[in-house]
Amino acid sequence: MFHAGSKIHVLVYLEGGCTWSTAFGNTVWNGTDGTLTFASDTLTGFNVNVSSVDPSVNSVSKWECLSTTYFSTDGILLLK
Repeated sequence: MFHAGSKIHVLVYLEGGCTWSTAFGNTVWNGTDGTLTFASDTLTGFNVNVSSVDPSVNSVSKWECLSTTYFSTDGILLLK
């Protein structure tokens, strides 16, 4: 997986948005589980099975930047 921690939390109905920092914006990262592609404010390639939350959707693979506030101190990117 591409997450540094051992937990992924799924929250529904989030508002907000951001653009990625220069370390991520418009970059491609290759890992053992595939490729992450960062545009200016979206991320693709990080697939999460959400069928237990919404049975009509099997997985989500395109994400928007919600917040980068915690990245510099905790290494956390918030996605929606």
